Amino acid sequence: MISPLIVGLYGLSKNKESISGYSVIKTEEAIKILSRAWKLGIRYIDTASTYGDGNSDLIIKKLRAEGFPFKLFSKIGLDVSSNKFNSNRGFLKNEILKLKSHHGKFLYSVLLHSPDTEFLSKDNCFSDFIDDVKS
Repeated sequence: MISPLIVGLYGLSKNKESISGYSVIKTEEAIKILSRAWKLGIRYIDTASTYGDGNSDLIIKKLRAEGFPFKLFSKIGLDVSSNKFNSNRGFLKNEILKLKSHHGKFLYSVLLHSPDTEFLSKDNCFSDFIDDVKS
């Protein structure tokens, strides 16, 4: 059995030149592409709150308003200013709460964005993260 297809929003949410990678794409064009993906049977989006400096959340909200309720796989933990994983429990918990606030029932899965070995090897860090996601 093939797993569900997932469309990534990184390139589709880039709305200004100051964001690295890919060409700038207008929000309307991204919505058109994602609407077509929905019509072709794709129901999942891979995103992160940092994509397009938050433009990905705007795109997702507009899609919902137009009747395309994609389920989300969203990454958390990357501190974009340092381009490193931030293992601070308060930071991660705040990111989880923002996701729940913005996407609620549409949130399918939370992924750690490039966690370091220190975070993954400490029992309490990883278990605290799991507890925070579940709560």
